Amino acid sequence: MKPLRTEQELKSARRELFDSFPFDNGAQEQWSYQERLVKEVLRTEDEICFDRSPERKAHLRSVRTYADALAWANLSDYSIRQLARNTGKSPFLSHQREAFEWTMNFARTLADQGTPVLFADLTNILKIGDLIVCTDPNAPTLFECKLSKAKDARDRGVVEGN
Repeated sequence: MKPLRTEQELKSARRELFDSFPFDNGAQEQWSYQERLVKEVLRTEDEICFDRSPERKAHLRSVRTYADALAWANLSDYSIRQLARNTGKSPFLSHQREAFEWTMNFARTLADQGTPVLFADLTNILKIGDLIVCTDPNAPTLFECKLSKAKDARDRGVVEGN
């Protein structure tokens, strides 16, 4: 593991993310930005395992706020309200590595095709689905990504790996 960062280094990391926010809304640029956010979230989660300071927790929440900003740039107020209905904290990405990596690869494929896609677990506000495809801001398409087979044939919109 890399050495724990100081509060100033955390602030600098947030500033770099702020300065590189993809205002042009291109699907690939947004996805590349989300990949940067994922790296920062994973690094911070690793640091939290060794130091659960309020500064690190606040940093993690702040980094996820940039993903929230992408959601607001791609979805209508109504869609966000609907996708934010579930409660709870955003999950630790590092606790779901294999499934998370598969979901990221699927999303990268969509973004490479020019489809705007959001990784819901990266945000503070989106609480439904794994991937949100934003071709229509008022009616996004939700994907639930699972590595194992769906338990019920009625499950639709589930993308399975393997």
